Amino acid sequence: MKRETFNRILFIALFLVVVIGITIFIFLFKNDSNIDDSNVVEDTSINLSDYTKDVTIKKGGTYVITGSLDNALVVKASNDDEVTLILDNVNIKNDDDAGIVGISGKSLTIKSKKDSINVVSDGGESSYDAAIYSDIPLTLEGEGTIRVSGNQKDGEGIATKNKDITINSGIIEVKSEDDGINVGGEDGAITINGGTIYVNANGDGIDSNGSIVFNGGRSFIMGSDRGGNSAIDTDKGYTINGGVVVACGSDMVEAPVDGSNQYSLVLSMHNISNNIICRWKLFR
Repeated sequence: MKRETFNRILFIALFLVVVIGITIFIFLFKNDSNIDDSNVVEDTSINLSDYTKDVTIKKGGTYVITGSLDNALVVKASNDDEVTLILDNVNIKNDDDAGIVGISGKSLTIKSKKDSINVVSDGGESSYDAAIYSDIPLTLEGEGTIRVSGNQKDGEGIATKNKDITINSGIIEVKSEDDGINVGGEDGAITINGGTIYVNANGDGIDSNGSIVFNGGRSFIMGSDRGGNSAIDTDKGYTINGGVVVACGSDMVEAPVDGSNQYSLVLSMHNISNNIICRWKLFR
C-alpha cells in the first residue's frame, strides 16, 4: 500500500472516531430542556402575571402563587430545603417544556388553596416530560383543584424519576398523552392517602416502576385503549388498604397484591365493541 493511500485511510479513520465520539458525548450529556433558571424570585408571595419568562425558587419555605404564566415555575433549592407551593387560582401554560419543575431540594409540596382551581399544562418535547415533573419527592394536597394536562410528545401528567409521589387531599384531575401519574426508576413509589383523583391517560393511568399504595380517597383511573397499556401498571405490585378505586383499561389487567386490606373485584372482558362503562367527563 502506498504511503499516501495509507495516510488518507488513517485520516478518515481518525476523523470518524472523533465524529462518533462527539456524537456519543452529546447524546449522553445533553440537556434538551428549555428551562431557564436564571430568573430567581425570593418573594414568598409570587404573582406569576408579573413575569414573562421562567420563574425560579432557590430557597426553602412556603410560597403563595397566584396569576398566570406562559413559562415554567421552577424549584431549584439546596438539598436540605423543603419547598411548599400554595396555588391560588394559578394558570401555568408552557408550550415548550414542563409547567412546574422540581429540579433540586429535599422535597416539593404542591398545595391547592381552598376552593381554588389551578391549571398546569405543558407542550413541546423535553427531558422534563410531564406537566408537573420533579426530581425530588413530590406531594400534592390541599382543599382546591389542580388540573393537569400533559401535552408533550409522549408526555405525562405528573411524573418523577426515582422519587416518591404522595397525594394526601384535594381534587387532582389529570389528562395526558402518555402515562397519567408516573414514577420512573426502581426506587420511587406512589402513595394515595386521600383526595379525589381523576386520570384520563393515553398511556397507563397510574404507572410505577416500584409500587403503588391506595390508603384512602377516591381514585377514578382510565388507561389507554392502545395495546400494552393499562389503568394501573406496576413492577412491584399495588396494594389497596382503603378508599375507592375504579380503574378501567383495555389491556394488561393487574390485580392487587395478596396483602391488601380491602376486597377488590377485577374483571377482564373481551370483544366489547363500545366501552361505555368507564367514561366520564374529566374537565368541567
